[in-house]
Amino acid sequence: MKPYFLNAQEGTGYNLRHIRDERWGFFWYKSIYEFTLVEETPLTLVTDEGYFQPDRHQAETDLGSVPPPLHGIISPTHFRLEYLFHDNIVSKGGLWFCKVLDGVYGFKEITFRQGNIMLHSMVRAKSKVRAILILVGVFTGRICKRR
Repeated sequence: MKPYFLNAQEGTGYNLRHIRDERWGFFWYKSIYEFTLVEETPLTLVTDEGYFQPDRHQAETDLGSVPPPLHGIISPTHFRLEYLFHDNIVSKGGLWFCKVLDGVYGFKEITFRQGNIMLHSMVRAKSKVRAILILVGVFTGRICKRR
């Protein structure tokens, strides 16, 4: 089964709000957004393993650490849900997980490597070619971020 999202519409399952711009690399700025789930109908990732949700309170996302010159090929908004989950894994160290949709969710630790694999499978469900480009972009972004 390909992974897919429930309550994937902004305003229905989650909300995004621009909060600031940060210098990124030598020449670019990136936008940072506050991400919150809608409690009654939270954004949920459905996989063979079960159901995953980001942090129920608040998290930040840059909608993909892809350098701005690559935005024409890999749009930050086209894969926004995939980036939200990946950024939550990176910043919080995991996701909330449950075997059944309406059950009790518990925190599940997910390593950075496992997070990249999840990102790849989520993006691959939409576009096989872009899945490879996004992984290259994520690694490039991490290199730029370290400087």
